Amino acid sequence: MAGKVLNSYPDYAKATPGYTAGIVEAFARYSPEVQEKLADLTRGLRSRCDFLPTISAVVKMAEEIEAELFRKSELDRKYAGKRVIEPITTVIYCPFPQLEKEFGRDALLQATFEKLDEACRVLVLYGRAAAEEVLKDRKRKRAA
Repeated sequence: MAGKVLNSYPDYAKATPGYTAGIVEAFARYSPEVQEKLADLTRGLRSRCDFLPTISAVVKMAEEIEAELFRKSELDRKYAGKRVIEPITTVIYCPFPQLEKEFGRDALLQATFEKLDEACRVLVLYGRAAAEEVLKDRKRKRAA
């Protein structure tokens, strides 16, 4: 996975063996699911870092992903057996194409889209109360 991310940068040839080993080691600390999300070219490290990422950038994003996965698993555990309907296959949908076109690589906007997408998913799976919980969590983070 680390190779997929590093090879996507035009300045990868400038990376030293020590740097590459450090990035690979940072990736190795995390589960395959976290590694997949880090390596995603549209929403992973490549979407946040214009140049080769630092090890701290890898660790920071991986920790954010782990926290998000944990939160989702907590919601799944909390609302187990209370599904409103079964989910339909995931459809890639861009509700605001002009914003996506203009700010597509902006991490704040991407995080906002992801939060709204998650709230929609939770609404369908668990109902309004759970979706409100997801949105309130977003407001608390912004206020902090």
